[in-house]
Order: sequence, then structure tokens, then C-alpha cells
Amino acid sequence: MHSVYLSMHWAGEFGGGSGVNQVTKSVVDPISGQPAFKSTLVRVTPFSIGSYMVAIGEGGDKLRDLADFASMQVTDTSGAGGRLWRYATQVPLEKHTWNQATGVALKGKLLVMDTEHGWVTLSCADDAALTVKSIIQVENKTFDADVEQLSQLLGQPFSLSKLLKAIQTGTTSKLVCSCFRVTEKQIIDAIQTQNHTSVAQLQSQLKCGSNCGSCLPEVAKLANQHFQHAQHIDVIVK
Repeated sequence: MHSVYLSMHWAGEFGGGSGVNQVTKSVVDPISGQPAFKSTLVRVTPFSIGSYMVAIGEGGDKLRDLADFASMQVTDTSGAGGRLWRYATQVPLEKHTWNQATGVALKGKLLVMDTEHGWVTLSCADDAALTVKSIIQVENKTFDADVEQLSQLLGQPFSLSKLLKAIQTGTTSKLVCSCFRVTEKQIIDAIQTQNHTSVAQLQSQLKCGSNCGSCLPEVAKLANQHFQHAQHIDVIVK
């Protein structure tokens, strides 16, 4: 027997009827109304995923009807993209068929480029600069979307070098904040590049821990570790 932590707070908004609250006991405290049992014995079986997809920019919500998606999440971003949509299918998406449907739904000029485990589609304005309106990345393996860099492409003329940098799919980083899909790598990058030394600064930039708060201890641990490491390096240099 094993235990696993699953957030009860964001699941209802982003998971719909498939939230974790659907499999826990619905007994509540009669006075506070809070769940009486936050630990429930459940049986977990593997759920195969054929394709993972992220979409940012115009028309991300229009994609939900184009395939039989087994999962969908939507999170607000701080960049120009507005919202980031995450989809997953059990049956792998077929590139040609999918892009045909995408072209009709988004009504833009499509640029399609293969990646190691899938492809990325850009919907662009029909102008000389090919101004990027939306970005869709489909992979047959889990990947971390660099939301900040993808957002910076939107509303700008198409740039191959910037696109290649934004869609790099290296080793998947540990997910720290489930509410806003913030990874350990994003937190460490923010600490190192922005010289953040407090959880409040990380919350302001990445939003991690600003919703249900369950990840705050881990965010604080990462901040303290890297702040102490930086101090140690300063002493050595002196």
C-alpha cells in the first residue's frame, strides 16, 4: 500500500467531474462543513495517454471540441497569452488530421514544425511578418512547456530561433505548484536570474503557493537552499 498527495482545492475548477473529490468520502463536519476525511483508501489503475498538448494564445478554448480529450486544464498566465490550455488524449493525435481541424477552427495561416516526440503548430496572421496569434505543442511524452517564453512569441513576427528556444523539451522537472503548474526548474531559474530571496517574491512572479498554499513549505525550502548557497559562494569569493 502506498500514499499519494492530490490537491482537493484546484481539482474541481480545472478537472471538472474527474476531480479527486469524486473518489474521496463526502462526509463533512456538520458545523464547519469541512471534509471530515481527507485521507481515503482508493484503487489506482494506469491511465494511458496517447498525446499531451498545450495551447496558448487566441482560440485555445476552441480546440476542446476537435478531439476526444480525456483531460483538460486551464490556467491563467501573467504574459500576453492570457490562458494556457492543457489537453491529453488516450488515442494519439494524427498530425495531418489534427492540423487540418486546427486550421479551420483558428482561421489563421499555420506553420507546423516537427519536434523529437511530436510537433508544434503556430497560427499566424496573414501578413508579411507572420505575426504569431497562437501556439499549440503536441507531444507523445510528458513535457514542460516554457510558458514565459511561449508567451513572448505571441503578437510578434515569427522567429525560428526564438521558437526553437521556447519549445525545447528536455528532462521533465518536478512539479511543485499544482495550481499554477510551476516546476522546480522555474523556481530555481527565478531565484538565480532575478535574485529572489523570499517566498513572497516568487509568489509575485510565478504565483506558486498563492492559491491553496499546500506547496509553500517546498517553495520556502527551495528558496532557503539557494539563498544559503549564494551566501556561501559570496564568502568564498571574498
